[in-house]
Amino acid sequence: MSAPLTWGQRAIWEVVRWLGARAGDLNMVEVCPLTAGTGLPAVTTALTGLLERHESLRTRMRDDGDGPRQDVTPSGAIPLTVRQDTRGTAPGAPRQERGDDLHRLVTELATPAFAPDELPVRAAVLCRDGEPAELVLVVSHLAVDGWSMAIVREELATLLAGAEPPPLAQQPVDRARHEASPAARARERAALAHWSTAVRDLPRVWLEGLPRAPGTGDLVCSEIDSAALGSAVAELAAQHKVTPSMVVQAGTALALCLDRGESEIGLRLIVATRYTTRTARFVGPLNQNALLRLPLRDESLADFFTRVRTASLQSLAAAEYDPVALEDVVGEATARRGFRGDGYCFVNDLTGYQAPGGAPARHDDDTPAGPTVVRDLPPPADPKGANFFLYVHDLGPRVRLSVTAHRDFLAPGTTAGFLHDLEWLLTTAARTGAGPGELSRAHTPRRAARSGSQDIRTS
Repeated sequence: MSAPLTWGQRAIWEVVRWLGARAGDLNMVEVCPLTAGTGLPAVTTALTGLLERHESLRTRMRDDGDGPRQDVTPSGAIPLTVRQDTRGTAPGAPRQERGDDLHRLVTELATPAFAPDELPVRAAVLCRDGEPAELVLVVSHLAVDGWSMAIVREELATLLAGAEPPPLAQQPVDRARHEASPAARARERAALAHWSTAVRDLPRVWLEGLPRAPGTGDLVCSEIDSAALGSAVAELAAQHKVTPSMVVQAGTALALCLDRGESEIGLRLIVATRYTTRTARFVGPLNQNALLRLPLRDESLADFFTRVRTASLQSLAAAEYDPVALEDVVGEATARRGFRGDGYCFVNDLTGYQAPGGAPARHDDDTPAGPTVVRDLPPPADPKGANFFLYVHDLGPRVRLSVTAHRDFLAPGTTAGFLHDLEWLLTTAARTGAGPGELSRAHTPRRAARSGSQDIRTS
C-alpha cells in the first residue's frame, strides 16, 4: 500500500533530508521496565501486536523523483537484540553499574540514522540475572512524533500485560487521503493566507536566517532548572486563565523583544495538530508549525494575557498545510521585501506528550524548591531554519527549559543571559502584576548593564 506523505511526515522528511547522517539525533527512544517473569516470547508477542496495529511502524519512505511517498509493508521482521548485563569474570570482581549497560545499549540502537530500506523500529532487551529486565524501543521520527510515542508507550505496556489496547485511530495513509480532500485543501488555503499576511510586515529579525556552518561553533546552548519559574508560571496561568505553555510563550516573546529592541514578534510554535477524535490516538507525525504573532503594548498584565490567549488559539487554527507550500508562501513574501525568510524563533513544548486518558504527572506540593540552576550545554543537532530554539522540558514545580541560538542572535550573545532574563520577567510579573510596558522599563537597567541597548518600543 502506497500513498503520498502526510503533511506531518513531509515536515519531518525535509528535516531528516537536511540533517543527512545526523538524522539519528531525531530518533525517539523509549525504555520500558519489564515486570519480573516477563519472558522473551511475551516481549516478541507484544512487539508484533504493536507493529500489526500501526502502519507507521512498518512504513518505509522513498523519493523516486516524483515526490516522496510512503510504502506500508504488509509483513516482515525487525531484529530483536538480546543483551545480558555485564558482570566481572574474576571471583569477587565488582558488578558493572546497571545504568552503564542500559546506556550503552540505548546509544547503540538510537545513534545511527535509519537506512531507507530499514523498517522504522529497533528493539532490544536487556536481561539481568538471565531474565528480561528492560525493553529498549527506538523509533524513527518519520514514524512517530512525541505525542504518538506516548501512545506507543501506553499500548506497549498494555500488550505486555496481555490486555487489549483501545480501538485504532486514523492511519497515515488514511490521513494522506484526507489531506487531499476539498475540505482539507480549503483549510490549507486559509492557513497559508494567514501566514502570507503575517510575514508581509513582520519585523525582518524574526524571519531572516544568520549564516552558519555545521561544526563551526556558531550555536550556543543553555538550560535553566528553576523552582521560581515553576511558581511564577503556575500562578500566572491560574490567574489569567491560560495554559502554563502559553505563559512560557508570552515570557519568551517579551524577553526576545526586549533583547532585540522590537515591539512585535513572530514565534513559530511546534504543535501537534490533533484536533479531532480520529487523530487523538493517531500514531505518526502530526507536528506542524503555528505562527504566534504578538505586538507588545503598554497595557495591563490581564490585557496582555488575553491577547496571548487569543493569538495562540488563532495560530493553532492556521497550522494545517503542506509544509513545502508554506515555505513557498513565506519565500515569496520575504523575497518581495528583499531578503530570504529562512531563520525563525521556535518554541517546542515537549511536556504535552502524554497518551490520551493517561494520568497527568503528579507533582508533590512539598517538592524542595532549591536554587535556580543555569548551565551551558553542548549544542544539539543544528535546528533547521532556526536562529533561536526554546525547548520546554518540564512545567512542574520546577520549570526546565533549554535554548539553542545563534551566538550573534541574542544580545550580548549568551543563551544563559536570556534564560536569566526570562526567569526575571515572569517572576516579576507574578509578584507585582506589572504589564509589558512596566516590565520593559524595570528591565532597562539589567539589559543596559549587559548590552547597552535601548528600551523596547511598545505601541
